Amino acid sequence: LWRGEPEKALRALAMVPQDYFEEYAAQEPKGYLTGWAHKLAGRPTAATAEWRAALTLVEERLKTDGRNFALLTQRALLLALTDQREAARAAWQLRVELGGSERPPGYESEAQVFLALDEPAQAIAAIERGWAKLSPTNRSTRLPSLRYHPAFAPIRDDPRIQRIISEATTLVQELKAAQTALADFGVLSSIQV
Repeated sequence: LWRGEPEKALRALAMVPQDYFEEYAAQEPKGYLTGWAHKLAGRPTAATAEWRAALTLVEERLKTDGRNFALLTQRALLLALTDQREAARAAWQLRVELGGSERPPGYESEAQVFLALDEPAQAIAAIERGWAKLSPTNRSTRLPSLRYHPAFAPIRDDPRIQRIISEATTLVQELKAAQTALADFGVLSSIQV
């Protein structure tokens, strides 16, 4: 999906029997991803159908787990992706208020909601705020999402986002060089790039 190969992504996703990913790297409905694959393939109606099905799944799970922050975030995003703007805003506000300062939403989720609502300035502001709080190692692990996730395509060429990507790319190269240097001296490193 991140390589911009939607047909391959759809074939891979079709092999997954679950409707919802629940693992360390992904906690989201499969329909969210298949929706993006259809959108990239130029099938907006199919994308919306997948996102609606994913929204139904999320809302069903919220009936028994109404304060699950991941589900609340996904609900807001899927409402926005299915052009239910006012409901998406209300769902996002609920997520923000329930999380409070102890469980604020991540900047990527916030930016994706604003992008789905066609508010790129808000999305960029969320990314800039969130990015500024990340440690160098976290920046290196967050860089691929910003560079390749299809949700960020509308703002990827913005100079502010390009600056973040450029600085993070340089940081990744520096971390890799440091890791290589440490390995050359036989020092074990906890740096993972």
